[in-house]
Amino acid sequence: MHKELNILVLARSEATGSEPLVALAKIQSLNHQLLIYSGNHPLRDNISTHHPDVVIIELEKQNDELLEDIRRYVELHGHSTEVFATFPDSDMQLVKHLMRSGVRDVLPQPINPEELSAALSHSKARQRRSLTDIPERKGSVTGFLGTRGNAGSTFLAVNVACQLVTEFKKTTALVDLDLQFGTVASSLDLKPDGDILEALLNPERVDTIFLDALMTRHSNGLDVLPSPGDLSPYEQVTAAAVSRLIAVLAETHDHVVINLPLYINDGIAQALNLCNPLFLVTQDTVSSLRNLTMLTQRLPGHGVSLSHLQMIHNRVGSAIRELKPAELRELVGDIPMHRVRSDYRLASFAENAGKSATEMSPGSGLSNDIRAITSQLAGPKTDDISIPKWRSIRWFS
Repeated sequence: MHKELNILVLARSEATGSEPLVALAKIQSLNHQLLIYSGNHPLRDNISTHHPDVVIIELEKQNDELLEDIRRYVELHGHSTEVFATFPDSDMQLVKHLMRSGVRDVLPQPINPEELSAALSHSKARQRRSLTDIPERKGSVTGFLGTRGNAGSTFLAVNVACQLVTEFKKTTALVDLDLQFGTVASSLDLKPDGDILEALLNPERVDTIFLDALMTRHSNGLDVLPSPGDLSPYEQVTAAAVSRLIAVLAETHDHVVINLPLYINDGIAQALNLCNPLFLVTQDTVSSLRNLTMLTQRLPGHGVSLSHLQMIHNRVGSAIRELKPAELRELVGDIPMHRVRSDYRLASFAENAGKSATEMSPGSGLSNDIRAITSQLAGPKTDDISIPKWRSIRWFS
């Protein structure tokens, strides 16, 4: 399927807007339109009825209001639209501010058509990924991303996946995309024969039979696609390979649960974009909260919709001073939030035994919190009473 890239040029005047239009006219497979703007909020005031793949905005000089306008637009629409900026002077300070605001690239004037075409190549690739044939999937795709090492995202991914199988009777694939430091297999005491890298390096071979040969089945019925755990380079993870892998797994399983690395390239960004929900797992530490804030601000620029994000406040009760809901709300706005109580002894005991925490201690507070997360994904069991209100993990919205 082929679709032309739609480009919207926002310029200060017809004269200055003519330059990018001339360059765009020399590039094939593009639709382009020029809008003249005034004021400091063109991305709010001028394009509410437009849905471009790329916006090229012209600046005269550094303008803090306009930079904030760009940042807000990228935050809201970065999953579907990329923003480029162009201005006449080589002001490196302005370039830095623009990149921090989330623009994809800065185009120096006069605009060179070859350089513009190269800059837009990423946008074309992203558009092609969005049109990748991921058929109407049988299964849902859920991701767990820790905001720092040892945040507990792998533990939660493993335990939620196990719960989906054992308590909710859902066919589930647990995928470890943390190629270098993934511990999904070891935490379940598995000794796999194959790993995910074989599928990522050979996407043309990926089908149900090929993946079945690579996966290892846990005694509880969970299908696990482990990481190699050998410092494999992420450059080998492409968006096309990730799309193919997830598409096949989602056709054969009710749920696909992905353990994600704290690393972003095109392939990992594609996995993040396919996860709904995408759980950001954080704790009451400065580094965790700093990274949480950065992720909520920057992920839309990598194609991840904020509407897909949910936050898990992990190990509640373990810190000397626990953050209050209002304090967390200031950091992440209206993103749905959940809490998981701290039980280091049970978590360690379960991992050492190669089992889930809910299997080891079904009535613990930690198990109840994990069960509540899982029930959101799977829905309540038809043969069981509804989960009591005190187990609710959506503690504010």
